[in-house]
Amino acid sequence: LFRSVGVPLPVGERVPPTFMSGAGEGAGAGMPLPGPPSPPGERVPPDFNRGVGEGAGESDARKMKDLARKLRKNQTETEARLWAQLRDRRLKGFKFRRQHPIGRYIVDFYCPEKRLVIELDGGGHAEDEQKQSDKKRDEWLKQKGISVFRFWNNIVWDNLEGVLKTILKALDGETPHP
Repeated sequence: LFRSVGVPLPVGERVPPTFMSGAGEGAGAGMPLPGPPSPPGERVPPDFNRGVGEGAGESDARKMKDLARKLRKNQTETEARLWAQLRDRRLKGFKFRRQHPIGRYIVDFYCPEKRLVIELDGGGHAEDEQKQSDKKRDEWLKQKGISVFRFWNNIVWDNLEGVLKTILKALDGETPHP
């Protein structure tokens, strides 16, 4: 997690949102995703939707892919603003994917070469329940060797250059994992 100037925050701390456009949620707001990963050693019922790459059946993988496609078609203005800078290897030649399925999750932006996820958070992510969900998701991704960097939507609007500098530092390995 980073302040608008790119200074790392302690784990679990966020910059409070000062601006929320609309509901402040991503394009997937209200669209159900499969539940969080099960704790280690816990059995999962065979009908549980496990997502891509986690023993998912073909139909589950197709559902995740279809949902990701819907999210790409219905991106938020904030996602579109950042995507305009990340697409077509515009950021120092690094390839990014948007609304990319990883396991049972769909991440906003993913750089496979550096195993880096960029998440954009609206005001709903300040709620305690969503914070807990984000924490579990981030921990699961970290266990898979994937770094997660989160930015508030208002920071993308107020300081896009700072956000891009922070992402570049992470891609170059200069920024510690949040």
